[in-house]
Amino acid sequence: TVSTQSTWEPRRHQTKMRRCETKIESKEKTPLLIRTKPFIIQKTSSSWIPFNWISMEDLDARNHSLYSQISLLVLLAFLVVSTTFYCLFNQWAFVDGLYFTVVTLTTVGYGDFVPTTNLERFVTCVLVVVSIGIIATALGILAGQVLDREEELWEGDDDPQSARAMKKFLWSLFELIIILAIGTIVFAFVENQSFIPSMYWSIITISTTGYGDLSPKTIGGKWFAIFYIVVGTICTARAVGTIAQFPLESRRDRRMQEVQEQFGTALRGAELQALSNKVRELGMRSQNQVSQAQFTLAMLVAMGKIDRDDLEECFVQFRKLDRGADGLLKLDDVTDDTPNVL
Repeated sequence: TVSTQSTWEPRRHQTKMRRCETKIESKEKTPLLIRTKPFIIQKTSSSWIPFNWISMEDLDARNHSLYSQISLLVLLAFLVVSTTFYCLFNQWAFVDGLYFTVVTLTTVGYGDFVPTTNLERFVTCVLVVVSIGIIATALGILAGQVLDREEELWEGDDDPQSARAMKKFLWSLFELIIILAIGTIVFAFVENQSFIPSMYWSIITISTTGYGDLSPKTIGGKWFAIFYIVVGTICTARAVGTIAQFPLESRRDRRMQEVQEQFGTALRGAELQALSNKVRELGMRSQNQVSQAQFTLAMLVAMGKIDRDDLEECFVQFRKLDRGADGLLKLDDVTDDTPNVL
């Protein structure tokens, strides 16, 4: 019995070792999956197609350059066609035709150059209508690109929201003063005017009031007015808009802070019940407990950052993907040939 047991034991261990070696070899032949980042699955197979997350910012950045180029081409085409027409029919110089086009486009309307024949008046009506629609949109896109770049610079500021709003207000006020100063100084020098008439012309021009009692007469003054009207009116509109929005933004920031700090630093039972009720009203599950994600969404709705319709649209898309209807997206909900994840 002893000899039989001693000869049988090694055979049993050898059999186990062979089985282990077989499992190791089979595992080595199987392609492995490595999770390098949270929620990212990598597969060695060539059939695996990675997914790229898309946001509104990505879509805007993708089409921003194309829209800007198209807007610039449309604007240049408008200037060329309009300038050519008035120069040919009125025997105007090129600077006069371009000057009249810019004055018409920006609705400054000095009145020193006007169409005289019915044909010119009809073409002017068409150009004005086109400028109100297409050209205004093109100018808005080009101006929006400048504003977006400026907003990117402000986003890097770590100051509180109220301090950042004050900086934007002061910067816009400074820009407005610089625009008026440049217009006043250059117009006075080119048109040989005194300080008060030059400042008067600058304010009337960038505000698009355009009384017409004072307008550039020299070629240099007209060339300066062409660029000053376009740049000055856009910058002035943006600066005045920022200045006008400052008290509204300050009031909104105070209200948002009040909403954020309404729970204080210690949670009471009544507050938890109110939060739980609000979460359920927004279409999320809650049984006297609120997760960080649910709290964040409820606060965003309360602050007016998003509304319930936005959440409902996201919930609808989530339910389409949630095949198990358990409120979680996991490997069981995946429909393609997804391998196991280590």
